[in-house]
Amino acid sequence: MDETLSHLIASRDLAYCPISLYEELRNQIEEIRWLLNGYIAWLKAKKVGENEPGAKLAFHEFPAEYLIDPE
Repeated sequence: MDETLSHLIASRDLAYCPISLYEELRNQIEEIRWLLNGYIAWLKAKKVGENEPGAKLAFHEFPAEYLIDPE
């Protein structure tokens, strides 16, 4: 998800993507992140797959803002 966001930020910084489209897509990315983390929490609460490999792992991402100097 963060790789997609990184490409989106780069496209905005390079003026390939209009700001309005960037904001819309950024909001969709944040909504998808929220839904995915909610689903993961639900699965953990229901203990679905608690004996599966990786069941004790957590998914954490921190958004990064990449700035490109236009010069």
